[in-house]
Amino acid sequence: MSRMSQEATLSPVGWILRQCRESRGLSQFDLAALGGVSARHLSCVETGRAEPSRELLMRLSSSLCMGARDRNALLCAAGYLPIHRETRWEDAHGTELAKAVRLLLRQSEPFAASAVDRDHQVVMVNEAMALFVGILLGQQVPAYTLLPPPRLDLLRLTFDPALGMRGAIVNWEEVARWVLHNARAELAGGRDRRAMERFSALLELPGVAALLTDAKPPPQMVLLPMQIRIGDQVASLFSTITTLGTALDVTASELRIEAWHPADDTTDALIRGLMGG
Repeated sequence: MSRMSQEATLSPVGWILRQCRESRGLSQFDLAALGGVSARHLSCVETGRAEPSRELLMRLSSSLCMGARDRNALLCAAGYLPIHRETRWEDAHGTELAKAVRLLLRQSEPFAASAVDRDHQVVMVNEAMALFVGILLGQQVPAYTLLPPPRLDLLRLTFDPALGMRGAIVNWEEVARWVLHNARAELAGGRDRRAMERFSALLELPGVAALLTDAKPPPQMVLLPMQIRIGDQVASLFSTITTLGTALDVTASELRIEAWHPADDTTDALIRGLMGG
């Protein structure tokens, strides 16, 4: 039976379970053992011959380490209410989340940091990132303020030659290859159609699709710095990503704080000079 035929026999719940377990390299037998259910019953759940209980779905989603969004989708597919809320930035919980984001962004000063959502859209920046956006893109964005749509798209900025950022990255090919492979890995489960469409659009940009097919080995170094041309100087930066470890909300669980740190003393001095010491 072809894969397409196999997927046609799956229930909505089964499709989500299959995508999640295969993206983690698990067989039905593996997931059944982790979830405390027989492989036969799990097979019946996937094909719709058996209706799963809410308790079983919670055990399976926990075994698959599902994120809040996928767990909600799984429960809704089976006719149950979602358990995780999805905060809007405009409501009271959004205000609470924004305060936490500001606190994290301030810890990175005088180095650039931004809060990024699931679509790689920039939600908020600190003073240093606001300065970098002004220098590199010629755009003025306020620091520590929720940015209204349309927001800066970090993936698009990295790959689209018309937006200015790509041309400023001295080692663009190395950095872009790493970013692209990581973006594809995020889509391994294939459950987010919107993200897949955005990724396909990236591959249509000049020189991008080839990054997935060439066989160049990764640089022999501990960290891959991004080298950005600022005026007549080059800043060498490495990044860190911080997530909220106890997030109970969909929006909060998908939020990332991306910070950029100097990879050498010259860059450290350059950034501190730009930030006024």
